[in-house]
Amino acid sequence: MICLILCSMVLNANAFEDVFDRGNAAYDSGQYEQAITAYQELTASSVQNPMVYFNLGNAFYRLDRIGDAILNYERALLIEPTLVEAQDNLLLTVRKTKRRLSRPSPASWRARVFFWADAMNLGTCCRVALLCWTLAWIGLGCFVYYRKEYMRVLAVVLLMAGLLFSAASWHRAHPPLLAVTLVDEAKVRYGRNTRDTVRFVLYEGDRVRVDAVTDGWVRVETGEGERGWVRRDAVGLVSPLFQGAP
Repeated sequence: MICLILCSMVLNANAFEDVFDRGNAAYDSGQYEQAITAYQELTASSVQNPMVYFNLGNAFYRLDRIGDAILNYERALLIEPTLVEAQDNLLLTVRKTKRRLSRPSPASWRARVFFWADAMNLGTCCRVALLCWTLAWIGLGCFVYYRKEYMRVLAVVLLMAGLLFSAASWHRAHPPLLAVTLVDEAKVRYGRNTRDTVRFVLYEGDRVRVDAVTDGWVRVETGEGERGWVRRDAVGLVSPLFQGAP
């Protein structure tokens, strides 16, 4: 059974490398549409690799599809917030948008509580939380056996750190929903009907918070607090990565 699992892992790794290399070769030769097809083959198979989304963003940028480029840079940074190349290319691409809007900030309480975790990816938060919990229980066991006061204090501190990093892991696993406008102009209306009054307009590359997704419509909110409904096919959701809607 273990051999079958290992063989499957090796085959999957080889398949990933083959498709990724095909996409890179197409990109290097200026065949950006073929590169996009290869990279999207990987994203459709639930690959969570920031470089795939980064390269996909680069290919869209070369085709002047600014909204799609921003969407995929944001997805790369969702997986790996410290990917400097994606940060730089995102800033460069946003400068090409009509209004050059900054990314909407998350809810105020999340920004205040988890600001320190924004530069950490989910895996790091989970590993640190697991380490803190493990050391805390070891510390408690040592305290029960040796009855040293400093061991209890250390265990309590580690338990608190474990709770903190567990909460940070939840924060990283449930990021604020963000959408990117993919069309030249997207009309945001008061209701979910094309006959409803237009409240404001989004332009390609604009990023907005997502409140709800239903019946082919997305309720969005700008950084300035404007809110309304926009057609689902006019925007791309940054997360979840492999589904059409949350």
